[in-house]
Amino acid sequence: MKNFLLFNRLVPVNREEHAAVRVRPVRDYTFTSRVNSVLLTGFEFPLAMREYPIIFVGGSDDTFMPAAMLGTGADENCFVSGKGRWTGKYLPLYIRQYPFMAAEKKEKDTVVICIDAEYEGFDVKDGQPLFSADGREMRWFAEMSRMAAAYLGYMQQTIPFCRTLQDLDLLVPLNPRLENRKTGAVTRIEGLYAVNEERLNNLADEQVLLLYRRGYLAWIYLHLASLANLGPLANR
Repeated sequence: MKNFLLFNRLVPVNREEHAAVRVRPVRDYTFTSRVNSVLLTGFEFPLAMREYPIIFVGGSDDTFMPAAMLGTGADENCFVSGKGRWTGKYLPLYIRQYPFMAAEKKEKDTVVICIDAEYEGFDVKDGQPLFSADGREMRWFAEMSRMAAAYLGYMQQTIPFCRTLQDLDLLVPLNPRLENRKTGAVTRIEGLYAVNEERLNNLADEQVLLLYRRGYLAWIYLHLASLANLGPLANR
């Protein structure tokens, strides 16, 4: 299966193949220490905007997706301590679901739960079993599966939001210039996009109503408000 950020080798969880496999729940987030942003669903904006800049990044298929900025350097995550503890108040769902991820099986319209088979806590003696002796999902695995499925569902509803922003030509390059007050170091970041407020204010009434009816207008303003976190992030 196609690999994603933080996930190295996703394989579908199988009752027969993984009957005896034990997985250690993630408690150490050191594996995210070189990741400066992660994808974010629109449903996470209300909590994420309190400490992360929410920006948009371009994908390989010319689509844009929202992401939480975690650092200003290419390989920098300012929200992980030296001991692997997550120091932010909100842990993005993309990371929280690890080492699991849900994938849609289109031909059967079902969701398949996958696991990163290269996760260091995969198939370890001190891990938790995924299935009981009679093949039922254990509570922890069931909860993680629901979280992964929820992330997939939220993202499927976030994609149309991003397409609407593109259709209305609202996204423009952000390219912030960030200065660390303590060191004086200046960082210029390219490849980031944000909603342009002037274009937003000049939309036709029916276009604004469309954004409002779909709940997108609230997401836009949460995104814009979150950009105030760029300065604090540069000084973490």
